[in-house]
Amino acid sequence: ADLLMMKKHNVNAIRCCHQPNDPRFYDLCNELGFYVIDEADLETHGFAVVEENRSSPSERELPSETRADRVYDRAGRRWLAEDPQWEHAYVDRAERMIARDKNHPSVIIWSLGNEAFFGPNFVAMARTVRRMDPTRPIHYEGDSTDQVVDMHSMMYPSFEKIQDYLRSQEGRGPDAKPLVLCEYAHAMGNSPGALQEYVDMFHNEPLLQGGFIWEWANHGLRKKWSGGQVGYAYGGDFDEELHDGNFILDGLLFSDHTPTPAMSEVRNAYAPIKAEWSSRTERQFTITNLFDFIGLGRVVCQWRWLDEGTPATEWQALDLPRLLPKETVELTIPAVGLEDRIESKGRLLDLRFLLADDDKWAHKGFELAWSQLLVSRCHSRDNPHVLKPRTNEATWLPSSIERCLLYFVSSDEEAFRFDFDVLQGVVSRMTCSSQSFVSGPMTFGLWRPITDNDRLGFTHSTGHMWEKFQVKLARTHVQSTNWEYLHGMSQIALVCHARLASPSLEWAFELKFSYIFHASGSVEMSIQGTPTGHMPRILPKIGWTVPLAPGFERVQWYGRGPGESYRDKKAIKFGQYECSVDEMYTNYEYPQEGGNRTDTWWAILWNDQYRKGLRITSPSEQDGFNFSALHYRLEDIDAAKHPHELQKSRETFLCIDLDQAGVGTGACGPATLEKYECKARTFDFKVLLELVSSDNS
Repeated sequence: ADLLMMKKHNVNAIRCCHQPNDPRFYDLCNELGFYVIDEADLETHGFAVVEENRSSPSERELPSETRADRVYDRAGRRWLAEDPQWEHAYVDRAERMIARDKNHPSVIIWSLGNEAFFGPNFVAMARTVRRMDPTRPIHYEGDSTDQVVDMHSMMYPSFEKIQDYLRSQEGRGPDAKPLVLCEYAHAMGNSPGALQEYVDMFHNEPLLQGGFIWEWANHGLRKKWSGGQVGYAYGGDFDEELHDGNFILDGLLFSDHTPTPAMSEVRNAYAPIKAEWSSRTERQFTITNLFDFIGLGRVVCQWRWLDEGTPATEWQALDLPRLLPKETVELTIPAVGLEDRIESKGRLLDLRFLLADDDKWAHKGFELAWSQLLVSRCHSRDNPHVLKPRTNEATWLPSSIERCLLYFVSSDEEAFRFDFDVLQGVVSRMTCSSQSFVSGPMTFGLWRPITDNDRLGFTHSTGHMWEKFQVKLARTHVQSTNWEYLHGMSQIALVCHARLASPSLEWAFELKFSYIFHASGSVEMSIQGTPTGHMPRILPKIGWTVPLAPGFERVQWYGRGPGESYRDKKAIKFGQYECSVDEMYTNYEYPQEGGNRTDTWWAILWNDQYRKGLRITSPSEQDGFNFSALHYRLEDIDAAKHPHELQKSRETFLCIDLDQAGVGTGACGPATLEKYECKARTFDFKVLLELVSSDNS
């Protein structure tokens, strides 16, 4: 089942880590068509810890990469890799692997081991490998100077480090060694970010052969806790003293081997067919065959138009030329249904590439790849299919104030009511016909639950930086509030000036909240922010959290979906989607930030008992906004170490964000790329909240 899942997600190569696999595995790889790096059962990584502990005080002050190089060099010289007494054991591991697996065509590379440093014993291994099988190349990441290997190998390199190596090979001709990323895109928790950038580099750089995501699946062990809860445990959950915590939860699959959201990212980033707009002429697009050895003769292409994420035409066949490997063809966008709809709101050309016949791993019609090309940007925030626009000319009754709360009540039969907290500068309650929508004070803030990549920080811990700057503790302090009636009492304009600041540091955002309350049942919220003082350079997010009353359980939206997405992790489709609030959240085995949706044009949270909903749009965001809807408080997600520790609330916590940091791969690899950071900056964020009724009310 795992190998079939790999094929269906466009994975074509497997590295056996860090020992040879079951013999039956290779038989299946032969049949299904995988490239395999077969790896000897050799790892001595633990000696690095020994040498790290022996480091001098001055060495401990060195940059982490320089210090690691010194530690690894000493570990190789002082321990097994240079000890002649261990040469036979090293060579034996290579001999047995090759003798057993040499007749499997899926095995294309022999690997001498993993993280075992380097020394003469590896030279002896390589000599034995070449004597037994001179036809296959040799890999070993620990041979950093390429003394015996046929390819250079790296783990978790930055893009800059990859480029540095590629430049070092320029002009070497046939002596240039190809580069393989034997581990990259560390898939721990909500991860990996920037996968598409790595894959683009694989395709664009001939010397860069590809990489192996670490790793396939989480390794949690099923456990029943004392309270009767059943879940997956990790290091420390069995009262053991030495362990690596949740560092075993770093796979593309959960511990039960169901896919995490990262699998959708992998499937689409690894897609073997790509469509994009032509750079030469309008109304032209290109299709590229990214396969290395096969043409597209067994692939069917279909297209349709989407308007605001809904089909405007049926799927139709596209006459696809028989593209050879790496060939590109330029085509004209289909004219059918185009001329009368080109000005349509949010027009997309939707393409899919299907298997024309049954294969060993999938049936005819299986979707190999898809592409969506934007023809016209969405300028409307309406969803006429599910909304009843309110046209009544309601007005506001005279406001009242009590204990720092302003009360606004409309004069019509719906009796819309907004309670406004003057001290906090936010709406604290919203009701319609005595039915509660917003059940508590909204908050505007900078915090989202921390991820593994934030918390652990292989090269730089973003989470520690946020803790140092007290970002989580930042609160709003109102300085002034003024309001007035507009348009014959049908609107109330309210302005608050405030500071969003840490409790004991001098950095802050100077804020201006501007609200317009409409008696017809909506509120426009505009917030302008200007950073002052010594700010943290990057932030977790910038946005609102809105507590909704119990009963708001159904979510609809137009944006990316159906699963979660982030700035650097959103290789998923645009469309109109619907799910429950429970289905919105990704229940990672170590609780953390999850469930965000990017590039959202509108979203509605429905209370089906009321037959009413709260509709969210953001007029200021031309590329859409971020949102999520959860049954957990953000602080509870931060506090929990296992899913069963999360206490589900009857309320729904709606997050509406201007920006949110990308997820990166910082737990073991590069942090979030600069272009995906949520930077501390001046901003102007507008949100419109509307109370709406369903069509069947």
